[in-house]
Amino acid sequence: MVVADLHDHVLAQVSDAEVLTVGIVAAKYLHNNRERALLLLRETHYLSRELGVSRFNRRLHALRDWLEAAPRDARRNRGARYGLHY
Repeated sequence: MVVADLHDHVLAQVSDAEVLTVGIVAAKYLHNNRERALLLLRETHYLSRELGVSRFNRRLHALRDWLEAAPRDARRNRGARYGLHY
């Protein structure tokens, strides 16, 4: 993922976008049960490779700052289109 200066590590087998997708699915549909979301997306072949629960949690926590900033930046960018400043 290249948006907002987020680049996948060259050794990562699962992209940052996939890790974020699992986190969002867990939060939105599975009462924040990350392990269940990871298993669901793995079984339905949404993930490009296997990713263990422990490694997933480390990756998701490493992306925490980006995930918290994304909605704020999206609002800021949307507002700039209309001449609004937040």
